[in-house]
Amino acid sequence: MSDYSETIQHVDTATGIRLRLEHYVGPPSSPETVNTLLTESVCLALDNVAAGESSNVAISLHEDGSASVLEDSPGIRVDKHKELIESILTEVFACKKHKRDPLAKDVCQFGIVLTNALSEWFTYETAQDGWIWKIEFVRGLRQRPLEKTEPCTNTWRRISFRPDRDIFAEVGLSSSVFRKWFCEQRLNLGSSTVTLVDRGQVETLHPQH
Repeated sequence: MSDYSETIQHVDTATGIRLRLEHYVGPPSSPETVNTLLTESVCLALDNVAAGESSNVAISLHEDGSASVLEDSPGIRVDKHKELIESILTEVFACKKHKRDPLAKDVCQFGIVLTNALSEWFTYETAQDGWIWKIEFVRGLRQRPLEKTEPCTNTWRRISFRPDRDIFAEVGLSSSVFRKWFCEQRLNLGSSTVTLVDRGQVETLHPQH
């Protein structure tokens, strides 16, 4: 009997996503596909908005093709759930599993692990209890653990990334594609404000009710 164990290739989650790109997000030439990296990042903030923990979310598209999502909530508590943060960033469905709001859970697909795996670089930062904590990845592989970087008096969370140009060579993030997606969602933002900043141009977004 043949020993198949020698021929089976075990890969990490990020590599698996990159090898089966169309299974997870669709064809790389589609604007909707690369836009998934942005929508999955925003879904984390929307869960905090629904929970009443975030009142302002700023989604920014930058000149170098990168994007960032900044909110005035620290997100997950580092002192209690440090391991959970890395799990949500690196495991399929972990992000969706830990969302508290049903609507935020519905708009999430496989989770922010897609953004991490399909980006040249990805950074998660959270400012809480007087410190900024930061974890960095390159193409889904951790470069440095979640650790304190510098003192900070404010409270916020920021996700930053640049879609991998080796994969998305023909298309970049689009404010019009994202705007269409966001406005089609049935979200209750309450008194919270979500803004889209596209290379300096600022607009407030309004979903369906």
